[in-house]
Amino acid sequence: MTDVSAGVPEGSRRGDLQLRLLATTDLHANLLSYDYSTDRAVADVGLSHAARLIFAARMGAPNSLLFDNGDFLQGSVLGDYLARAVRRRGPHPVIEAFNRLRYDAATLGNHEFNFGLPYLMSCLKDARFPFVCANLALALGEDPTQDRHLVLPFRLLHRQMTDTDGKQQDIVVGVIGFAPPQTVIWDRQNLEGRLFARDILETARAWVPVMRASGADVVVALSHSGIGPLLGATGMEDASTALAALPGVDAVICGHSHLTFPGPEVEPAPGVDPQLGRLAGKPAAMPGHSGQQIGVIDLFLRQGKRGWQVEQTATTIHSRDAAAASISTDRQATRLVREVARTAHRATLRWSRKPVGQTSTPLSTLFSLAADCPALRLVAAAQRCHVARAFAGGPYSGLPILSAVSPFKAGGRNGPHHYTHIEPGPLALRQIVDLYVFPNEIRALHLTGAQVIAWLERAAGQFLTVTPGTRDAPLINPAFPSFNFDQIDGLTYQIDLTVPDRFTGPQDHCGREGQSRIRKLMFRGEPVRPKAEFILATNSYRANGSGGFAGCTPRNIVLNEPLLIRDILLDHVKTVRNVAPPCDQIWRLAPCEGTSVLFDSAPEAAFKMALVPGLQLEPLALTPNGFQRFRLHL
Repeated sequence: MTDVSAGVPEGSRRGDLQLRLLATTDLHANLLSYDYSTDRAVADVGLSHAARLIFAARMGAPNSLLFDNGDFLQGSVLGDYLARAVRRRGPHPVIEAFNRLRYDAATLGNHEFNFGLPYLMSCLKDARFPFVCANLALALGEDPTQDRHLVLPFRLLHRQMTDTDGKQQDIVVGVIGFAPPQTVIWDRQNLEGRLFARDILETARAWVPVMRASGADVVVALSHSGIGPLLGATGMEDASTALAALPGVDAVICGHSHLTFPGPEVEPAPGVDPQLGRLAGKPAAMPGHSGQQIGVIDLFLRQGKRGWQVEQTATTIHSRDAAAASISTDRQATRLVREVARTAHRATLRWSRKPVGQTSTPLSTLFSLAADCPALRLVAAAQRCHVARAFAGGPYSGLPILSAVSPFKAGGRNGPHHYTHIEPGPLALRQIVDLYVFPNEIRALHLTGAQVIAWLERAAGQFLTVTPGTRDAPLINPAFPSFNFDQIDGLTYQIDLTVPDRFTGPQDHCGREGQSRIRKLMFRGEPVRPKAEFILATNSYRANGSGGFAGCTPRNIVLNEPLLIRDILLDHVKTVRNVAPPCDQIWRLAPCEGTSVLFDSAPEAAFKMALVPGLQLEPLALTPNGFQRFRLHL
């Protein structure tokens, strides 16, 4: 990639102007380089790390603007502590850090709404910069421009900037924000009847011309949305490529999917150039997550008859390999964030270290994509026990209760250290949060056996299809998030990898007829009948329809309580005191003679194979991105 960050590009002329756009995304309340789940410092993570990169990038350009692209309030133990455990005094530390770092604007991500609208608005009120989000509204009008918005749909930033002659020029940068329209579904319990969503592209088509007519020289889209197909579709979650293709949009900041762009994590596709960092020919950046990187887009503007026009662009991702401004500047940047976070950090440590129980067995997700594990069995047991108590003596008390759980921390896009591993011994509150990282509420569904089967078929999309006799076929579908790999405790079954996935994608709700990956599905030793009835304990995210699982409709919800599963898990651990999840097997990959598959886990997994004695595993070399690769013989 051409890096023109050291100066103006060749072919520039007097009076041209360089504008540098800096961006963070998906910080998830990671202020410091600290992992509260493991209670240890980590390197090159958090806004304190990103601040160093921001300071250095600002020094490399005469004119710059700094943005955040959403998902900044939830996702760390500190974020959860601030939302649930205390009555906050003063600004939220993330907002105050944004203030101190002089952010110019920000948009909202879907996780901003996990703690409810009142909490979100109480945080935003202390910002000394504008929040913009055009497609989420308190009430919908006849068209997007008539909606009553939660925050501003866009903002015009009037700035004086220095051109190549050293003269001051008045530049108007329009900033517009977007969130996934699915946000109102994922957090239905907090948002139903209070917040409404529009399609991203429909909204942009309405507002971008308004921004231009209002005087915007440059339009920047803060898109808390992934990089999807160039051809737009109504309601698409990953709309950034199609958004970039719209007339009037000059640059796009992407997010939500925790990938890095430009770079090899995103595959080339029509309209997607991961080498130059362009979507539909426009400059775009997606700077990963958790403050590990920042996105840097350089726009080179030339003034003509129609005002300032973007003539050339360059996009880079700055990470730990980026050149530091200086040792003193590094210290100044990190000290600034540490000062803001100090009180909250200390309080979070005290809260998260509280003892809550014991475990007599390791609780780990290191192999959760290859076999079931006690960590998930513990969560499943807590859910089942709670639902059983809620239904005791009621109309559903005679129905069998199953419990659906999935691994939240299983590597993938979040890297080789994104796993849970708890050794036998005392359990602290931080480890309960590590076992259940999302603030989901408990739900129970009344389902048929046929719906349970379809549920498992959907979850089996975690795996790629394997031809019998193949050696070292890839096991995991990288496009399938592990939080959608539901395992149903209370049943036993096998997953046949030689059968293609019934579903072609998340929008396919029917699936191919006649194809079934689920084999030997049993309940208490008997085959599950399609007309059988079950109660399924699950979470609010799933019951609201997320992931496209069978039976997730309001009419099937028979338990709808505003209780966090994390709190239910905490109460369960306190009640049983010494955790000992069952050792029997829920599911396994169906045997396939002469066939092997490859899957990745954390580096330490090579020394933890005793956790899964039933698997025929061979540790191989580390992958280039730091995962331990295994060969699994089927």
